[in-house]
Amino acid sequence: MERLQLFCEAIDVKIDRIGRFLRVMETRAEYCKKESARYAVRAKRAQNKIERTESMVLYYLASHDLKKIESHEFTLRRTKKLPGQRGDHPAGQHPRSPSAL
Repeated sequence: MERLQLFCEAIDVKIDRIGRFLRVMETRAEYCKKESARYAVRAKRAQNKIERTESMVLYYLASHDLKKIESHEFTLRRTKKLPGQRGDHPAGQHPRSPSAL
């Protein structure tokens, strides 16, 4: 009889642990969903800043009748881009260089 009682107590402990684990996982999932939404907003905001800055540079180049401006690290130039070409880089240029605005 003692063994049965010990077994039942062990099962109760196990069930409690599983219940706590499920509660923690549900809380974690909810937190991750909120963070995902927050990061999506931040990503959209960053993308808008990129587009505004590119527009500003293109306006500057056009208003001063320049094809490009150069510094020690970057070359910013006017190029015709087709939709979907955002990540393409001309041969021989560093992929982090925003030369194809």
